[in-house]
Amino acid sequence: MSLAWSSPRAILAALAACVMVAATAPASAEAAPCEVTYKGPAGGSWNVAASWEPEAPPTKLQIACIPSGKGTIRIASSEVAEARSLQAQSGIDIAAGGQLRLDGSGIFGEHVSTFTDLDVAGTLFAPVGKIITSGAVNVEGEVAGGGEVAVELTAGTLTGDGAIEPSLTNAGATIDPGGAGAIGMLRFERRFTQRPAGTLDIEIASATSFDRISVEGQASLGGRVDVSLLGSFEPHQGETWDYLTSPLGVEEREPLTSTRATFRSRSLSMNEQLEYAPGIQPPPVQTGGAQGSERPEPAVLIASTPRAIEELALGCTGSRLNLNDVFIHAGRVQLEGSAEKALIGKRVRILFNERRTVATATIRPDGRFRTTAPLPPARIRSAVSTRYTAQVGKLKSRHLKLTRRLQLETPEAGATTVTLSGTLTPPLTRPVAPIVVEQQLSCGRSTIAKRFTPSPNGHFRITIPVPAGARAAIYRLTGTVAANSHSRRRGFRTFSLPLPVRVG
Repeated sequence: MSLAWSSPRAILAALAACVMVAATAPASAEAAPCEVTYKGPAGGSWNVAASWEPEAPPTKLQIACIPSGKGTIRIASSEVAEARSLQAQSGIDIAAGGQLRLDGSGIFGEHVSTFTDLDVAGTLFAPVGKIITSGAVNVEGEVAGGGEVAVELTAGTLTGDGAIEPSLTNAGATIDPGGAGAIGMLRFERRFTQRPAGTLDIEIASATSFDRISVEGQASLGGRVDVSLLGSFEPHQGETWDYLTSPLGVEEREPLTSTRATFRSRSLSMNEQLEYAPGIQPPPVQTGGAQGSERPEPAVLIASTPRAIEELALGCTGSRLNLNDVFIHAGRVQLEGSAEKALIGKRVRILFNERRTVATATIRPDGRFRTTAPLPPARIRSAVSTRYTAQVGKLKSRHLKLTRRLQLETPEAGATTVTLSGTLTPPLTRPVAPIVVEQQLSCGRSTIAKRFTPSPNGHFRITIPVPAGARAAIYRLTGTVAANSHSRRRGFRTFSLPLPVRVG
């Protein structure tokens, strides 16, 4: 059909009509109606054609909806369920071995899926967009998807012992590793943020048994921490628990408040620590430099069982495979790691940015591995996104950034001492700020072992005594550097990677 434009007025009228149509059209895929809707029965299975309208399970190109009142919809073991996005007002249960894949790219606007009650024993996979939860969420398996998807907890409770790969923000929920009355560990593979309305629920059963949160990216905290004691456990004055750890550092946007006056929380360089301190006012804490708190340190606790020593040698990451260090030396990328005994003799692949294999190694009888890889292009070496990962089969280590201002070399262990060498990259502050050495002799407990001042060029080599009976340790250093050579009186904190070492 052809149109004949008779006058400028007709052209303007037609354009106005087009503008009105555009203004009333949906702005994004979120406004589009459900393309496939679950109709029943309550508590049914996902992959039953008759349970959907129209009568077929959704495909990866369709927006799926599950209304309220449908109980819990189950995705059985070995089943793969899919949709472009999902709006679930009833519960979803992904059994061990089952998968829910939200593969849509959100052609119009942002790709968003929402959940109320969610139980993930298998895998929930979404490569892009956002996952929003507002009810009871239990993760015993894995929420996967990489760096292009984010998870936001707006309300409800997150429990479990599983892993969440995307960056996570706790906007107003409670995070309770293991669940009520149970000790557990939740693992977050990228950035972890808790806003002021969020809560961490930490349960403590003994000096070595307590809820933990492991963050492989940077952690940023606000809000509050609820502390509960299990059984008949009675802590002693000054006892501490490192309940949140992060190799890239923990930042308190504001001091975490505790619902129990007998506990207080503070940030060290690589962990958030609870202290039992009944009736004691918190001492002044220096937050602008590397000194940290000047309060007396708690008694040293040493890992004594073979399993506890192995966990310490693995960096207290809760992982069976750990990439300990990545650095540039002699024109190559040097990579070092450790693995549990069951992996001795296995072949390790080193992935660059989680995609390309750039090196391989074999796990030695002592559980360690070492290899080198070619240098990446100079323009991306210092980028935050330039990272390396170790992989054995389906097991993956945490991701490590290539460069940092405080480089700690592999610790040298003797019978009763450990020697630490490295470099704090200039420009340094004036005067040169001290470096703080944190020592872990058991998972969940760290102390400040030494404070020292590096040489004016940033190099250092120090020796630290190790308590009798210690079989392994982890060392992490905190220093202060200047932003540039023109502003050297005030600096910012920088951290080494936490490096494990076997001693004795």
